[in-house]
Amino acid sequence: MRRDRGPKPKWNTKRVPAKSIIHVNRDLIKHNANLLKQDKNRTDLDPVIAVKHRQQNMYGHEIAINGPCRITYRPDAPKCFGATVWIETLSSVDIIRDNAV
Repeated sequence: MRRDRGPKPKWNTKRVPAKSIIHVNRDLIKHNANLLKQDKNRTDLDPVIAVKHRQQNMYGHEIAINGPCRITYRPDAPKCFGATVWIETLSSVDIIRDNAV
């Protein structure tokens, strides 16, 4: 007769790290270019680099990837937001939101 030894432990499960996806929004680049044609001294340009991490969408003018990353080009299978080129990383990403050049 086989005996039950209780439930399986849950403390030993490995969590898959969340992947960050980084891409550049071409529509915002065009919008910023049109604003700069009207006034060369504008400083309130929209950030064009998007970082998608779990359920968050963050934007910035400059980012720093703190570790290895992979750049992917798939024109036949774009992401759900339309990107055909993007960067994937499991490392942390620092977003700089100011307009500093």
